[in-house]
Amino acid sequence: MATKRRTEIIIETERIIVVPPPHMPLWCDSCSLHVEMLTPEQAASLIQVTPRTIYRWVEAQFLHFIEEADGRVLICRNSLFGQVAKGS
Repeated sequence: MATKRRTEIIIETERIIVVPPPHMPLWCDSCSLHVEMLTPEQAASLIQVTPRTIYRWVEAQFLHFIEEADGRVLICRNSLFGQVAKGS
């Protein structure tokens, strides 16, 4: 009688999020304040959603943002955490 052998492989992963130091605060027209602005990727990483979710929130006007001359979108950190607090 042949014996069955079973091999179990366990994979452990670790995630490290590196957030660069804050940039000089930029003006958010909606907040009427100088606030830290984040790239969509930084914002997504910070609250553990996908960048696509951030873009959807921008399109739905849930987040304050500015679009720079080179086309980059920057997200107002205050509105990001306000959206998270609402539970969206």
